[in-house]
Amino acid sequence: MPSQQELDYQELRNSGMLPSEARRIRLLPNWRDVPWAAEVVNQRSADWSAARRRGISREAFDKAIVNDYKEEKWLVRGLKQIQVDVHAMLRHHCDRFRQRNPDYESPWEERQRSFMRYARAVDRTIALENQG
Repeated sequence: MPSQQELDYQELRNSGMLPSEARRIRLLPNWRDVPWAAEVVNQRSADWSAARRRGISREAFDKAIVNDYKEEKWLVRGLKQIQVDVHAMLRHHCDRFRQRNPDYESPWEERQRSFMRYARAVDRTIALENQG
């Protein structure tokens, strides 16, 4: 029986993601719940569905995606060749999502802000106990 990671990878590949994209996105915790990541996957899935309706092969579709990476200059030098930089693409989509939704706060930022509030409250409590 395949593991959850394998199932996630296969789901992302069936959505039209490149293998390198699928490997990186499935590593995001709860990637289905991250709004900008889900938006990327949904858009790519729609593009892949449209390509299949037009009779475009998987290889040609993947090559078109790689060309998009080249146009946007989302490339990184690998050991043997230039590779697509999935992190640059994800950062771009995250930044674009944040521009459209200025009140969006990532769960990590929310936890950090909550912890800072807690730490300030503890500091105030300790200061009050030391005064009295």
